[in-house]
Amino acid sequence: MGNGRENNSRPFLLCKGIEPFKIQYMKRPLLQYLALALLLVGLPALSWYYLDKGFKYRLETLGELGEFEKIPSGPYQTMDSTSMEEAFLDGSVLVIHRFASPASPESEKVALELGKIHQQFDERPDVRFLLFSSPSDSSGLLLLLEKNRLIDPAQVVLVRPDFRDNQSISFAKDPGSSSDPWVILADTSGLIRQYYDFRDGSRVKRLVEHIASLMPVVERDKPVLKREREK
Repeated sequence: MGNGRENNSRPFLLCKGIEPFKIQYMKRPLLQYLALALLLVGLPALSWYYLDKGFKYRLETLGELGEFEKIPSGPYQTMDSTSMEEAFLDGSVLVIHRFASPASPESEKVALELGKIHQQFDERPDVRFLLFSSPSDSSGLLLLLEKNRLIDPAQVVLVRPDFRDNQSISFAKDPGSSSDPWVILADTSGLIRQYYDFRDGSRVKRLVEHIASLMPVVERDKPVLKREREK
């Protein structure tokens, strides 16, 4: 008798154990459907959101730029009295400043910030720093530039503010004011797009963002598949 009751209870226990297994089995397809929906709908929507946000931010950044005068055409006279052709600057975004008095606090501030900006764009040969100064200040200027890591012949060009055919350039946004705190941004065509007063820290940050918005797009090589290489 005892054995009979024990045998009759086994099917009940087995059936009772099937229910959790069935629920777990049903949950698995549901999770798969949710994951598939996330891949097909959620991720593209999220990507579109960030692309749209980046596009709007770029438009907003470009909207802050104006169109001022063109920089004087070359050739330019470097500090060592050699001639630099204008073609050297072609296709480059230009950060321009005139060190009217390299020993001034404003010049110290500008050199410090330009050194930081130079480090950020050190790998971009299409971003150049066009720095003007009088030959009489060359020794003091070189010390200042070396101190702030601005000695880089590939990207930093030191030239005299002497232009041919009576050309001129306003190194400050406000006519008649000192050029010491002012930095200019010109696009790849040599058109001045904005002026920045480095006494205002927020303007330094905007300069960095504006440089990035004007930089030429670098086309990267497409990956070559193994089969294409064999062909």
